[in-house]
Order: sequence, then structure tokens, then C-alpha cells
Amino acid sequence: ENFFLPPTGEIDDQRFGRLRLPGLSGSNDEVQRYVSAALDVLAGDACGWILDLRGDNGGNVFAMLAAIGPLLGPGPALSYQHRNGSVDSYGITPEGGLVAQDGTVLSAAPTTAIRFGSDLPIAVLQGSSTASAGEGIVMATRGRNNVRSFGHPTAGLPTGNTLFEFSDGSAVN
Repeated sequence: ENFFLPPTGEIDDQRFGRLRLPGLSGSNDEVQRYVSAALDVLAGDACGWILDLRGDNGGNVFAMLAAIGPLLGPGPALSYQHRNGSVDSYGITPEGGLVAQDGTVLSAAPTTAIRFGSDLPIAVLQGSSTASAGEGIVMATRGRNNVRSFGHPTAGLPTGNTLFEFSDGSAVN
């Protein structure tokens, strides 16, 4: 059975924001709700952010990238290299949308007023339950001047899965 847990967060009395991103494997409606919940949190007036990925066990990396686009700011966000050497790259537009390298819009820009592309400090919390797409989000935050990571090593499973369906109805991911 599929559980849907939206991102949650708050801004404390000293204006530090916290955004908790859980894993996400769900329908298009759940993806929209997931991204909207994160953007609602990020619309707050924080002086810095804690991005808590300790419960992010994977799922839809594109929804997660769209959800944290305002924290990342415009530019390259994440790339995956295939065994054959080809690379798939994804980035955040100046308006906050998520695009593939060929220009395909994967997520529209936020419609809420968000302090987008700021240089606010970000603390990324990670742990052994941070896996797959969650690790993709950890990688998307790496190398940025305003970001520091804290916690334990991740699960070590930064994958991008492809579903292969067979004629008998079975499938392998």
C-alpha cells in the first residue's frame, strides 16, 4: 500500500526555517500536493533553512527538485550519468521551474511569492535512511557556497530507475 506523506516544516521564532522532505512514490496528484506543500513552507520569511532529508527514502527525484527549487536557485541542479556514458541533466530556470537538458519543462515555476534563488544559508541533514532520490537531492545541494551537510552517511543507493515491462505482464525496475 502506498502512503502519501507531504513535506512539512515551520519557521521558528528566530526565523530559522525547517523543511522536511519525505520520500515520494505516488500519483501525479500526489506529486502536485508534495511540491505545493514544500513551496508553502518555503514561502515563509526565513533567514536560513534546515533541509531535513533523514526520512527521504527515495521516489520521484523530479518532484523533490521542484520542491526545493527556490533553495537551489537558477542553474544546473542534478545530472545522472548512464553506463554508456550519456548524461541526463536537470536545472532550475530563473523563474523557479525545473527543466531537462533538452528544454522539456518538468515542473512549472512556483505561483506563490517565494524568495527564490537567495543565498540564505542551508543546513542539509542526512542519514542512513536517505536513499535513492533522497541522495539525488543531497547531491543537488553539494558544492554550493551557502550549503553545509550534517549527519550520517546515506544509504549509498543514488539510483535512477527505469521500468522494463515484459510480454507476460511482469516487470523489472
